[in-house]
Amino acid sequence: MREPSKAHLKDAQPSTRGQRNASRASGRRAGSNIESTAIQFIKRAGEKGVLQNELLKKLGVNSRKGLKLVSRLEELGLVARSRELYGGKWTYRLVSPNEKVLNIRWDDLDCPCFFCGDGGRCGLGNIVSPSSCSPLSEWIKSSLSQGEKPHQNSA
Repeated sequence: MREPSKAHLKDAQPSTRGQRNASRASGRRAGSNIESTAIQFIKRAGEKGVLQNELLKKLGVNSRKGLKLVSRLEELGLVARSRELYGGKWTYRLVSPNEKVLNIRWDDLDCPCFFCGDGGRCGLGNIVSPSSCSPLSEWIKSSLSQGEKPHQNSA
């Protein structure tokens, strides 16, 4: 004897499409969390950086997912990597890109805005404005004539 059709049961079963899309979305959020954790770890390593395989172990990520992660961070300019032979195997050393650190001393800060009594009232569109400030204009002209940029020191 033939069993009755189970076509009516197909409609009763919940769709997993929404569940899959939700898990994909949460995976994206988790991915960005992994990215930020990786960036923090690399920054904490300082100038010496960290080996890629060590980072992946810390994050608990497999090499395939780790390669995508590191490639994405490198494309965004958040990580620089260099090839290195370590323990007889090739790997990459990951470092945070060098940011230029300015050594500024208080006596280098000669911009008139720092010593202006109208600082609290100054702003574009106000009566006291950087666009109409003669001390600021003179300071900028002087800085440019000396070959400096007004926002950097000449150290």
